[in-house]
Amino acid sequence: MTNKLKLSKIAIVGLGGTGSYILDLVAKTPVKEIHLFDGDVFLQHNAFRAPGAPSIGEMETAPKKVKYHGEQYSKMHKGIIPHDNFISARNLSKLDGMDFVFLCIDGGESKKDIVEKLERDSVPFVDTGVGVNLVDGTLHGTVRLRSEERRVGKECLRLC
Repeated sequence: MTNKLKLSKIAIVGLGGTGSYILDLVAKTPVKEIHLFDGDVFLQHNAFRAPGAPSIGEMETAPKKVKYHGEQYSKMHKGIIPHDNFISARNLSKLDGMDFVFLCIDGGESKKDIVEKLERDSVPFVDTGVGVNLVDGTLHGTVRLRSEERRVGKECLRLC
């Protein structure tokens, strides 16, 4: 099973509550490079939804999400590559050469562009997310998962 995880390059697009936990799991596999894409700052509300426990000092510096998570997970995985920007129609080429992509962002035009590119290039991906909202004093939760199964060499990669 471990050999199926020996991909060269994967991308995690979005390091919020879902993407940061995917990083936590993927960083413990033999994948060679893990590319992180997010342009946001790591703030207190992000820390409550992410694995680990940042110090007060770390939170006071308001680091970029990719910088914070990149530094944390580079302690255990040498191939963490942070990209301090969002993926959009202007820079879709940053996903070229990826063997697998975890898409962990909310909807919008950028997401549509990313999905179209991944499908066009036959790059396997999982589009996933979890949301919790307070509506009229009641918590409502949503879970989103979309998986694309593709052939990777002779093996079929299915992450679902």
